[in-house]
Amino acid sequence: MNETAGTIGDWAVDACERARAHMERALRRFEKKPSAKRVHRARKAAARLLAILEDFPACVDEEPALAPRVRALRKWLGKVRDADVHLQRLRAYRAASTLEEREAIERLRSAVARRKRKAENRLDAFLRVSQ
Repeated sequence: MNETAGTIGDWAVDACERARAHMERALRRFEKKPSAKRVHRARKAAARLLAILEDFPACVDEEPALAPRVRALRKWLGKVRDADVHLQRLRAYRAASTLEEREAIERLRSAVARRKRKAENRLDAFLRVSQ
């Protein structure tokens, strides 16, 4: 029984290390050249790591602050990603809209763009503090 537990524990630690490395690579790529696709990839990588950390708490014995940091990172990535999706939808709506609707869509687009910049600034600040 102990041999199996050790094997599962080793597997969990290995899975955690691989997920963490994947998330760090995704974040480096995003920081190097930000894009909606890279935000999405970093957010997915953070979600995967967080799932492993929550399913296998033994992974974080050495670094108990990791899960809360990943949750916070995922929150800020999510805010940027949500704004990206919203802006993408507004572009599609605008293409099929009337002149009157375009004015309203443009006002909304401006508000969402401001919200995205604010989220990006907070994400940047979070990443600087976390390094």
